[in-house]
Amino acid sequence: MFVDATAEASYDVSAGNYKASPPVTIETAAKLMKVGRASVDQARHVQRHGVSELQDAVNRGEMKLYTAKDLTRLAKREQIRALKGGPETISRAVKQVRTPEQIKKRTARLKAQRVSRLTLERKIWLVTQVRK
Repeated sequence: MFVDATAEASYDVSAGNYKASPPVTIETAAKLMKVGRASVDQARHVQRHGVSELQDAVNRGEMKLYTAKDLTRLAKREQIRALKGGPETISRAVKQVRTPEQIKKRTARLKAQRVSRLTLERKIWLVTQVRK
């Protein structure tokens, strides 16, 4: 996931000089990696503010990107401590840094997903009842 999509550089060996390429926008990086703009923004944030162990955990697929971004709000020492403590420690650390608004939004989104799933299950049940 971590590719420095915001800046590129090249070195011209024959001339012996370093040339910086223009930075890539978040939108362009998102299109190139076939992910959403928010994912690129989160990855960039984790690259800039996360410890290398945190970046490695995301790259190995052991941690979601949004969770890693939340952990970057902690001091570097606290990030390492949370990672070494395991899933329960990470969960507690993330709960400490998430704002009440974030928690409200997530709860509402999960509730809406549950409602839509229940609605779909009811529709399926009704269709099966009509066919009987």
